[in-house]
Amino acid sequence: MSTNENLELRRDARFELFEYAMVYPEGSYEPKRSVIVDISIGGAQVRSRHTFEAGTNCLLDIAQPDSDEPFQIHAEIRYCNKIGDSDLYAVGFRFAPANTRERELIVNYVHAFFRMQGEALLTEERA
Repeated sequence: MSTNENLELRRDARFELFEYAMVYPEGSYEPKRSVIVDISIGGAQVRSRHTFEAGTNCLLDIAQPDSDEPFQIHAEIRYCNKIGDSDLYAVGFRFAPANTRERELIVNYVHAFFRMQGEALLTEERA
């Protein structure tokens, strides 16, 4: 499937970012360090040096730029693809909030990035 076809299958707008996250695959208590490279209301893509099994449920600890405390959200690993000539993997997650609180956390987090990117665009237009 081409990149354009993949984009058309996405339901939610994605926002680029560079934020640290820890992935706790189901059955593992040892976190896997990762970096979120894009996010939406429905999921995220990370870069990691670890491989993950598609279909695995996990818990994501996501760093918040305005807080020392990460927030946690349940997710399912959708894919894990090796990135060319590197030691990194592109890993896709579908958020699976376990409760209303998790749903609110992800909505507020994604909305904050949407707002920041919009403000940056407005600032560029004024310059």
